[in-house]
This record gives sequence, structure tokens and C-alpha cells, in this order.
Amino acid sequence: LLSMALFAPGRVFLNRGNHEFAYMSRNYGFEEEALQKYPRRIFDAFQTVFVSLPLASLVNNSVFVTHGGLFRSRAVRLSDVQQVDRFAPMLGDVAQDLLWSDPTNEDGRHLSQRGAGILFGPDVSEEFCQDNNLLCLIRSHEVKHRGYEWQRGGRCLTIFSAANYIGRMGNLGAVCHIKPHGERIDASDLSISTFAGAKEDVAFRDRQARIQVTFPSAPLRSRL
Repeated sequence: LLSMALFAPGRVFLNRGNHEFAYMSRNYGFEEEALQKYPRRIFDAFQTVFVSLPLASLVNNSVFVTHGGLFRSRAVRLSDVQQVDRFAPMLGDVAQDLLWSDPTNEDGRHLSQRGAGILFGPDVSEEFCQDNNLLCLIRSHEVKHRGYEWQRGGRCLTIFSAANYIGRMGNLGAVCHIKPHGERIDASDLSISTFAGAKEDVAFRDRQARIQVTFPSAPLRSRL
């Protein structure tokens, strides 16, 4: 991905996810793998790159793209997101919510079992889109069996591109294609393609016990 961004600047844009932190790299095996292959300065350079990545992107002033989701406070606007200091040693509530929050089918804002971010309902997604004149929010952060899932109300779309996650989940991967026909984006400009993943890689079996994946129990439906 970094090679693609360097090869095509202005065409490839990368957002930071909740795993792009030193402690997550350590807990989920990236540090171990990097140090097996390269000197520590390479791993440290990755951490510098991770800190530099933006926490969200805005596509044609219409679609908000981030890793996790929305905020514990309704007062947060796009302008507040733009003012977040992503280089700060400790990230505040807005940044944590962008990286760790998840949608739920229940209206309102709720505590998250992840211990960071919140669970936000369809009403929260609707409010945020109306307040900021957006079509929808696109995020990832959760395995979905079909590779994608619309939250009830059609304002929040989860896209998960890691097919057959950790070599054993059996989920499809998905990609959302956005092809604007004007300055702004409408629902007809969005399409989704899915794909199957490779079978389990035996070399990574010993790390699977470290990874927890939670599937939402309530079926979600879309108006789009």
C-alpha cells in the first residue's frame, strides 16, 4: 500500500487504523515479523509513518471514510476532525472514536466492549450525515461474513477487505467503488464487489489465539 501511494500520489490515499500503533504492532505480531526480517530502525520507521497517516478522508464533500466510526458527542463536526493533532503522543476522544467505534442496530450511543470508542446507532449516523451534509459514512474495523454490511437506515457502510480473515474466518472480502457523476456523490454512484480469500496459512496458526472477532447478532438492513 505504501508503494502504491508513492507510485501514484494524489490517487492513493491511506487512513490510519486502530492497529497502526506500536502497542498493537507488538500485541498482534507485526513487530515480531518486522524484527525477524529487518533491523529495528525499519520497524521504528513504520511507526513514524503510522503517526503521519490521516484519521479520516472526505470524498467529494459527500462520503466520510474512517476506520472505526462516530463520536461520543453529537457536537463533533467535520471541522473538529480536521483540527485533531494526529501527531500528539496521546490521542483524545475524537481520535479514539474515529479509530475504535462500531455501529449497532440500537439507537443511541452506548459503551463499547472494546474498551475504547463507542457503539453508535442508526440515529447517530443519520444526525452526523445531516449535520455535515453527507451521503454516508464508510468504515471497516469489523469482520463481515459477506465482506460488507449496511447499518439500518443506510447511512453507515462497513467494508472489510481482508477475505478469510486470519486464514480461518471464511468471510468474503469487499471493496466499495465510488464513481461520481457530478461534484457530489449520491447512492447510485456507490457499488460493492466481493471476493473470496486464500485458505489458512499454517505459519500463522500460533497467532490466532490472540485475535478476537465479534459478529453482531442482530441482522442489519439497508435502504440503499
